Amino acid sequence: MSKSNKSSPPIRICFPFVGSTMGGSHLSTLLLIENLDRNRFEPLVVLHEEGQLSNYLNEHGAPYTLLPLKNYIGAKPGILNNIVLLIQIIFILVNFLWKNRISIVHTQDARMHYSWAIPARLAGCKFIWHQRAIFYNTGLMKVLIRFSHQVVCISQYVLSSYPYGATSKFRIINNPFSANQLNLSRTEYKKKLVEQLGLEDDCSLVGFCGNLVEQKRPVFFVEMAAKILASYSKPVAFVMVGADRNGMSDQIVASLKQLNIEHRFHLLGFISPIEQVLAAFDVLAAPAVKEGFGRTLVESMIVGTPVVAADSGGHSEIMHNCPLGVLAAVDDVDDFSNSILGLLDNPDSIDIARKESLDKIYQLYSIENHVEQIMNLYDDSIAS
Repeated sequence: MSKSNKSSPPIRICFPFVGSTMGGSHLSTLLLIENLDRNRFEPLVVLHEEGQLSNYLNEHGAPYTLLPLKNYIGAKPGILNNIVLLIQIIFILVNFLWKNRISIVHTQDARMHYSWAIPARLAGCKFIWHQRAIFYNTGLMKVLIRFSHQVVCISQYVLSSYPYGATSKFRIINNPFSANQLNLSRTEYKKKLVEQLGLEDDCSLVGFCGNLVEQKRPVFFVEMAAKILASYSKPVAFVMVGADRNGMSDQIVASLKQLNIEHRFHLLGFISPIEQVLAAFDVLAAPAVKEGFGRTLVESMIVGTPVVAADSGGHSEIMHNCPLGVLAAVDDVDDFSNSILGLLDNPDSIDIARKESLDKIYQLYSIENHVEQIMNLYDDSIAS
């Protein structure tokens, strides 16, 4: 393996994002960017739109370049539409890469993969495609992924979803997590959240964390809550954290009213950083299906909060390796509610699992391991 010469200028890496939204993939990439060896690599964050991500970067004093685009490859169906879109953006992106002396383009989601693949190659850059969700079998993906020099998959589940047989340029590199939250006081943050929401002092908190989209199963979470409230004699409340997408919050509110449980529910919207809220939960419910990974599961376990997760996709891998909590059958209200009640009724049973899970988390998901693997990937790409 060839490593970049420390006496030469650092290799410039472009990280393009849409910018209007923010989720776990952005947090993982920002952790990587923050911890890159600046003697070897110089990151340039590029946003095409202002929104949640630009607000987050502004709040944290993190630099970025705004490069507006009217549209993205894949935004409209059909070969002709994508050719027209490519013509509209190709000269903008190639010129940007040349002007900024970029050597590597590292993309994180489908719109960026598709839009930057050809311009990156035309500009003479190495192109790294970071796949953070399962692959969907589309002609556009099949064609454009061939322009990549390296493909990073965040789990075995993601890799196995590639429909054409992975090649030597595919690698599995786990997402990174920071150790900064290890010393959070769960008692302190739970007390603070209980007071903020006006709940009983002895109230248990069951949480949901994720963007409000169908894949995350927010309405299922409401149905599961109704089941728990109908059978649990102690005070319990349910807290949902996540940005609304496509009006999903309206469906949630309608379900709450129909089940007459809105008085035990709290929708807090998007919150960042999330660790203090996760530390306040007694249990995190993660009913999402076909997740490429499931970042919130690991974030929850890092702060000592047990998880009940759907036995699906990347969740199964995470919970097999770091068992602070249990897996429940997909979309099974009874299994989820019974599993959560079992944890609420037996808090002492998870103390041993907390330490065991933390040990495994830092073997598998430490920021140091992640950054080293990605920097080696950059070195290999430049050398090839």
